[in-house]
Amino acid sequence: MSVYTSPDLQDHTVSAHDMPLHYLKVSRRRIQRLQSRLKAASSQLTRWRILCFVLTLLLSAAALEWLSGTASGAVATTGLVVFGFLVRKHQGIRQLQRQSDRAHALKDAHHARLSLCWEEIPEVPLTLKTPDHPYENDLDITGVHSLYRLLHTCLTREGGERLKHWLLHQKASQDTLRRRQKQVAALRPMIAWRDRLHLNLQEAASGDRQAHMAQDSWESAYTLHQLDAIADHHSARPLLFLSANAGVTALLYGLHQWTGLPGLYWQISLGLYAIIYWYHRHHIGGLFADSQALQFDLHRLAAIFSQMETFPVKKHAVLQAIFAAVQGKNAPTQLLRQLGRIVSAASLQGNPLLWGGMNLIMPWDLFFAWRFNQLKPRLRHQLPLCLEALWELEALCALAHYAWGHPAAVFPDFVADGFRGSALGHPLLAETTAANAPSENPKVKVRNDFTLSHTGEGFLITGSNMAGKSTFLKSLGLNIVLAQAGSVVDARQMAFAPVRLMTCIRVSDSVNDGFSYFYAEVRRLKAILEALKITDDWPVFYLVDEIFKGTNNRERLLGSQAYLKALVNTPALGGVSTHDLELVSLADEHPQWKNYHFREFIEAGKMVFDYRLREGPCPTTNALRIMALEGLPIPEDSLK
Repeated sequence: MSVYTSPDLQDHTVSAHDMPLHYLKVSRRRIQRLQSRLKAASSQLTRWRILCFVLTLLLSAAALEWLSGTASGAVATTGLVVFGFLVRKHQGIRQLQRQSDRAHALKDAHHARLSLCWEEIPEVPLTLKTPDHPYENDLDITGVHSLYRLLHTCLTREGGERLKHWLLHQKASQDTLRRRQKQVAALRPMIAWRDRLHLNLQEAASGDRQAHMAQDSWESAYTLHQLDAIADHHSARPLLFLSANAGVTALLYGLHQWTGLPGLYWQISLGLYAIIYWYHRHHIGGLFADSQALQFDLHRLAAIFSQMETFPVKKHAVLQAIFAAVQGKNAPTQLLRQLGRIVSAASLQGNPLLWGGMNLIMPWDLFFAWRFNQLKPRLRHQLPLCLEALWELEALCALAHYAWGHPAAVFPDFVADGFRGSALGHPLLAETTAANAPSENPKVKVRNDFTLSHTGEGFLITGSNMAGKSTFLKSLGLNIVLAQAGSVVDARQMAFAPVRLMTCIRVSDSVNDGFSYFYAEVRRLKAILEALKITDDWPVFYLVDEIFKGTNNRERLLGSQAYLKALVNTPALGGVSTHDLELVSLADEHPQWKNYHFREFIEAGKMVFDYRLREGPCPTTNALRIMALEGLPIPEDSLK
């Protein structure tokens, strides 16, 4: 049974929401059964190998003692043949064991992503955050518990970088985003195909000389540094002349044998052939070493390209542009097969007698050096296109896998203006269940509906500490990032006009740069206003959490009022959260602003939250309640 395929599930008793987890559960059981059978087969083959070795020694010794040396040799030869067969069989079983281990680890990683078990989600290459990026740090796009790590299923560095670029640099046209949505939708249900591609990439990485994903080696293969470094091994004129010379020499030798023509003629011709061949030996150079090294690096990609070549593009026309580089006349496996034939021919250099004989009667090495040089331009042209297709496909598969794991998630619609979301959730929080209620675990997902009718509108969120203001702002931002990467969003419905997203949520001071917390916040808020001055078809979508919390109450209120008024009637939309209830009066002066709030409740002496977004200003506060619940002194009658 192959470990590269997954079972087809037809269990109609499982809801669509639970189907991915059910699928993984069944898949892991299937792989575990296969692992058990392979382990038993490996143990049995180990016993057979020991038995075969011992019997061969005993029987060959007995034949030598009682029969003859010939009989002993025959027994030993037979035993070695059987032992070699068992070794080969055992190697195949061990290869299947390695594949099954990788498949099981892959299913475990899928399960960890679905259950948001960060300790078990594979780590991604560490990268430095982009300084002053408008939202990377605030929205946890990169980092340990990040959207990038959750989505990242890529094995190539370039595929991962492309995925990160989509998340961090969101200026793709609507046509590009719609096309990417269709491509992700086509790949979404193809979990078995995506897993096989991932396992083939792992297999290719395990073939590295250092037996792991050595980035330097893969980079050299991907960027074709090794191919570019190989010297040209060709010269058509010497090859044609030597081929003609070899033919003349063969003819003169035949005439010498059949008609008595003096042997001096063919000897002179052969000597001339040897001199010219020696003179052009630099065209051969390290033909065998160069072609073999190139084949070693590229042969690891053969299974990957072969899978891509057989992708059913007729059923998924939207993916045709990606697979065009690896299908039909452009199939890279054909080039790899041609390279393999050249390597096989050049391998005669390892047998001096046969190599000398072949080159004596024809320009063997020179011919295959010429063939190698003819192949190199095609490799230089075609392989970058194939690798480009692979990297694009990997990034798309990462988005498709996220979409597959969230069946209820939808692709957003793009409209002319505004933002509308139904049942918006936070992509990095677990879904709320009966066993994991919000009152018991604040870090669970609660969905909210939200609408901004048009550019120029803003909203102000008030509410108590821990009520959910920051989480809601991040939910909006993360879903916009997903949407503008071409992914599904964590919502039941979402429609918006593409925006330039800017945030001021997680601001920190910088000792090295000499920035205080307040000054760092001011710089971020200024960047939003500066962005409004740039003429662009995409409006700014700003998300500001706890505005001016780095200063005193009076200056915070005055500064916040002035800043929010500066956002009125600008090519922007977005929201601000605050503890300052005095700011809610802004909606009375400017109808473009709307008030929303989150509430808290006291139940059985404990503070609980429902994380539901409500219209209007917050009617309650909870700072003193929290202090009282924790036993801190508060003014008398302050809670009445």
